[in-house]
Parts: sequence; C-alpha cells; structure tokens
Amino acid sequence: SDNFRSRAALLDFINPFFASLMREEIGGVSYDEAAELKFGVPEKRESLSRKLDGEPSVELHLRLKDGNEEDGEGEDNLGGGETAANELLILEATEKEARMVALRLRELLEEKFQVWGGESFRDVEWSDMVVLLRSPSNKVESFAKEFSRAGVPLHAARGGFYDTTEVSDLLSLLQLLDNPLQDVPLLAVLRSPLVGLSLDELAIIHAAFPKEKFWTATKMFCFNQTNFSDAAAVIAQATLPKLKSFHASFESWRNLSRLGAISDCLETVLTDSHYEAMLLAMPRGQERRVNVNRLLNLTRQFDPHQRQGLMRFLDFVKTQRDADAEEESAQPASTNAVRLMSIHKSKGLEFPVVALPDLAKMFNFQDLSGDVLLDAALGVCPQVVPPKSNGHYASLPHWIAKRRQRRDSLGEEMRLLYVALTRARDRLVLSATTTTKVIETWHAGRDGEPITPDKLLGAKSYFAWLQLWLPRVTAFENWKGDRAGANPIMRWTIYSENDTRLLCTASAEDDAKTNPPATLSAETSARLAWNYPMTSATSFAAKTSVTALRRLVADESSDESEKRFQPKAALLKPAQQNSRPRGQQREQGESDHIHETSLLDGAAAPGDRRTPGKRVETKIKLSAAEIGTAHHAFLQHVLLDSVGDVESLACEIERLVVERVLSRAEADVLDMNSLVQFWSSSVGQEIRSQAAYVRRELPFTMRMEVGEMNRLLKVESAEYRGGAGDFVVVQGVADLVVVLMDELWLLDFKTDDVRADKLVDKLKQYEPQLRIYAEALERIHKKPVTKCWLHFLRAQKTVEL
Repeated sequence: SDNFRSRAALLDFINPFFASLMREEIGGVSYDEAAELKFGVPEKRESLSRKLDGEPSVELHLRLKDGNEEDGEGEDNLGGGETAANELLILEATEKEARMVALRLRELLEEKFQVWGGESFRDVEWSDMVVLLRSPSNKVESFAKEFSRAGVPLHAARGGFYDTTEVSDLLSLLQLLDNPLQDVPLLAVLRSPLVGLSLDELAIIHAAFPKEKFWTATKMFCFNQTNFSDAAAVIAQATLPKLKSFHASFESWRNLSRLGAISDCLETVLTDSHYEAMLLAMPRGQERRVNVNRLLNLTRQFDPHQRQGLMRFLDFVKTQRDADAEEESAQPASTNAVRLMSIHKSKGLEFPVVALPDLAKMFNFQDLSGDVLLDAALGVCPQVVPPKSNGHYASLPHWIAKRRQRRDSLGEEMRLLYVALTRARDRLVLSATTTTKVIETWHAGRDGEPITPDKLLGAKSYFAWLQLWLPRVTAFENWKGDRAGANPIMRWTIYSENDTRLLCTASAEDDAKTNPPATLSAETSARLAWNYPMTSATSFAAKTSVTALRRLVADESSDESEKRFQPKAALLKPAQQNSRPRGQQREQGESDHIHETSLLDGAAAPGDRRTPGKRVETKIKLSAAEIGTAHHAFLQHVLLDSVGDVESLACEIERLVVERVLSRAEADVLDMNSLVQFWSSSVGQEIRSQAAYVRRELPFTMRMEVGEMNRLLKVESAEYRGGAGDFVVVQGVADLVVVLMDELWLLDFKTDDVRADKLVDKLKQYEPQLRIYAEALERIHKKPVTKCWLHFLRAQKTVEL
C-alpha cells in the first residue's frame, strides 16, 4: 500500500523489520510484498525521497543497566565525575530513560532539525514531537519530571487527578486528620513538602522506637531524648524540630477539622504550611497549584451538602476513584510542547518526530497465569489438581489455550508496534534499557541465524524482537567503537548505566534565569527586606468568644475532651508525666461518670448482636464537659418557683427529661444537693424574688477595641497586640442576668471541682470573663451592672466580684 506520510528512509527501516517478524503463525498476519509500504507520489515528494535524503531517519538509543561499563569509557563520554555519577544513581530506571529521550529531543530542537512543512522544510518545534508509550499510566510523572529538568515542555494527560503528587499529599493529610494511626498516609505526609523528612530521618524515628506504631513513635521522639551518636545523632537533631513543628500544627488542624468546614481546614493547612508557595518553586509549579485549587474547590462544593464530616469526604473521594469518575489533572498552558500519549490513542495520527521509549517493557501475560482459562474454541480450560495433593499442573486444554492466547496476544502487540512506528513522518527515536550481554551478542553479528516462529513467540518485549533482527541488518564495519554505529537505515548510540552524557546541563537562556547576579540592586534588597506593616492583624481572629479570650489569658486549651493518640504514659519521662502538653491535663476533680440505661425494641447499641426487642443494659459515659453542659441546660430551663427543696427539684428534672431537654443520663449526673443549696442561699433567694426580670443564657455580640479588651483582660496578650483602630468582634452568652429598671445583676455558674485552697486562683482565672460580660451588658442595656457573682456549684460557694 502507498504511504503518503513518512520519508522514504523511514520506510526502508519499517518494511524489512516487519517482513522478518510478521508471520501467519503469529496473530494471523503475514507481511509480504503486497503488505509493504510504498513511498507514495514520489514525483510530488521528491524532497523526502532517498535520492535527496540519504541520511537514516531512525535512531536507536540504548542504556546499559548492569553497571559493568566504567564511566569514562568511550570517546563520547565527556565530563562529569563523582558528583555526576551520584546524581544519576538516585534516578530510577524509567527516569533515566525518560531523561535520555528528553535530552535527545532537546538536541533536535537546538540543532534546528528540519521537518517537512507541506511545501518546504522548516525548523522543528516542540509541538512537532510526540512520545508514545504502550502503557503510560504509571510512567507519566517520571517523564514529566525528567522533561521538566531537561527544559523540555511536556503536555501529558497525567490520568487521575487524585494521583498527582500534590493532591495525593493533601489527601494523605486529610486521612491522617481523620485517623492518625495510619502508617501509609503518615509516611506520605512526613516525606512530602508539608514536613520534609528525608528517608534517613524516617529511619531514625523507627530505629528510636522500633516496636511502636509509627504515629506513636513520632510523638515519643518529640517527648523523649534519644541515644544516638555520630552521624545518627546529627540526623536525629535535624529531625526533632521538624517533628515538633508538625505536631504543633497537626493538633490545631485536627481540632479545626472536627469543628469547622473541610474547606476551612484545608485553607488553614495551605496557609500555615506555605504549601502553595513551595509548589510554585517546583517544576510545573503552576500546574500543581491549579490541582490544589481544584481540590480546594471540591471541598467547598462538598461542605454545604454533606455534614457528616471529614470521613464522608474521604469516602466520596474513594468512590470517585473506584468509579473512574475523577477529572484529569491540570495541563500546562503552553501549546508548544511535546505531547505524551499511549500508542492506542495515536492511531490515525501523524507526527514529524516520534519517540518510542520503554521498548524493553515486558508484555503483560498475567491473564494467562490463571488456574482456569476461557477459550473461544475449547471453552473452560482448568489445570489439573491431583487427589490428596496441593500441587497442580496444566491439562491439555489449558496448555493449548495458553499457547493459542499467547500467540494471539503477541500478534496484537506486533500490530500495536506497527502503529507506533508508522506514526513518524521525519524522525523516529527508539530507546530501551538493556544489558551488556545483549550488546555483545549484537556486536558479534550472528546474522546467519534465522528468525524462527519459536523465537518470535518466546519474545517478552518489543526490544526482544528488535534484538533478533538487528544482527541481520548491521555489519561489524557499521560500528564506530563499541558505543555507536550507523548504516543506511538507522543509527544507534549506547550509554553506560551512569553515563555523564545523560546529565541535564542548562542552556545559556536557562542559566540566566536560574542563576541571579552575584550582587543585588538596592531596590531588590529593599523588597526582600520588606515586612508587612500590619502583621498584628494577621495573628489574631477578627471574631472570637469570651471563653476563648479567657482561655487565652489563662493559657488553657480549647479542647475540653480527653486527648487521643498520645504516647503511652509509661514510656514518657516522669517529669513529662506530671506536665503534659497544654490541653491534655484535665482540671482537678474532673472525671468520667457512667450511667446505666436500657435500650428497647431493637434500639441496640452499635455492634450489639443480641436479639432485638429484649432489654439490654448498656453504659453511657459522660465526660466532665458533658456533665457541665447538663447542669447549664437544667439551670437555663428550670422554673424558679420549683427549686426550693429536693422534691421540687426532682419533679423539675423529670419534667425536663419528658420534654427532652435533658437525657436520662444527663439527669442522673445532676448534683441536686448543690443546686438546692444555691437556690436556698441568700443570693439564690434574691434572684428568685426578681424572677420576672431574670434572663438566662443571654447572648450578645460586641465590637471591642483591642486596647480596651486588653484593659479588661488586665493583660496584653501577645496574640492580641493591635495598632490604633484595630478591633475584635466578641461574642458570648451570659448564664443569668437580672434586668431591673435601673441596674443589672450578673451571675455565672461554674461546674469545676475546686478545693478551698484553689478558689483564689480560679477567681483570677474567671474574673476577666465576667468583666467583659459586664462591659457588654452595660453597653447594650445602658445600665450599670451593680451586682456580679461567680458561683461554684460543686464547692457550693458564691463569690461577689
């Protein structure tokens, strides 16, 4: 058939190659004279004919992987040294081959390789080039990274949006926020730019606490002094500040993920970690940033519709991945870029320059390794399992089916290779990774050995077919030393495993961009030294609560619940057991209460396998914070004319349970003696006498200047140190306010278990809160607060401030 696409020199390679390979026995295809590609309309394409174009149009680049060749051998192996070798050693095999292809394509551009433009030749551009891979899904990132290092723009459909490195980092962090006891997400986060630990630093953490879960090991690494020496001690010293900084940020992020929207949490992570700025400094920074913004937008779309929290969002992501419903990752804005695609997607297309790397990739025969094969002619073909034996062997149908299907698969692979080679118009660049033994066999030139069907069927890769054919079309005199060669149909170059020709050297233009001048101008220095003048406005919340301000002054944690995922107390030093991190230690006297209740008519506790409908006794555990909430709920809704004695109080409690204001568990933990004592006291009776004017759980919102707030708090917090005109919106809820004609009374209840000798300290702790309450109420009601009390229920003590 006539070919109107490729140069004649390309057809001189393709025709003899497939004439030697394609047989009737393999895939039912024979490449005979009728199937050969003919150079179409030679009178109109004379410039592409052999008469005017005598150079070969096919290049073969081979990289040796066995390490037997010494760096520096061969006259073309110039420059480098130990540093160059170290750089290449850290690259994976795929990355090395990707770099080899990228450097060759860059050379073609720099050499101004001529491609046919329809009427005349022109300089090649990036958009004229394509890289074809048989299975690109797992190799796109490697090619993108190495092409970027070589300064070659690459447009590649990177497949799954969730598989990109930057999105994977953030999803791993979200998984960790949901449950820190997951080793794989934890290691991913620690290795990512979010923390930046090296492999050596990860190994040091594991070596310090080898028997612990990795999360526990990281916590213990922060709390305990390790006993390393020499180089290990240096690594441990560098690891510690990174881990401490991460855990400090992680605690605040985790609290935010529990209480707020997922998008707010993710935005805070990006702000605190400067992750976006780090991405912009990396290769393909703009693409990475677009992917991060896509993930952020996805969380914003999820926020209003799903209120079950972080776990639901992660389940949503998993569902999208399993259903292949995810978007493609961001692509570079540049249109003048090398394209990367699968061979399948290239069918029907043509490109001036085609690179076909990864020729040594093994064919996938996994479907033929099963115990049972399905064959169109033979049906079900199982292996034989002898009686009383754990072994098995192929039955005759299984052997025949496997042989037939392997032959059909190889025929399909050969047709796919034909598609790839015939996409090229001006230049075909082939590359593979092989061994020294293969090169020696080729160099020996065993051209007398025929290519039999058995040899073709025994091939495991495209390059295996190529290596069967190469000795037949090359001669000893075609070689130029042992690293290169050429003949009329192709030229070849061989690289040692760590050949310094594979180093990425910057062009003059790139070097000017990446290497700034030795001295900076005065304007540049001034810009680098500039500091944001309103830094204080970025360090505190514009809207806060009175409780948060009180905790800030008292240096308390906002998390009243027991901390999870802390290192085992027995493994901490004694001094650290007595001075736990902020927020971990409960206030004295706080304890968990257990209340027994019953579940009826199938309302079994989660995980209960007993028969529905039967009475089941279960225990509900209330924390100290929940007990305090129960007391405040009771004090808010109780009728003030029914609190004079224990019997009246008990009736009120039952009423609130029936009205579902309180649960039975909450009702049973109420301290009735303390409640009766307060309402029977002089203060309680005074308030009851003005029952018509009592307002309970009275909310307020107030604008407060920073200076004024510091005055009321009687401390200038480092967090709230604003400039002139800076203000904070403060919200709060007063437990009980008596709004009289000309004055206000204010009362705040506390459920802390306070001993007499600690009462003064507690008063100092809560006094700033009451001062802000009083200030807000006076502003709102235009009346003075003449009486202000703080009552400790457990201590049965009322103090007037």
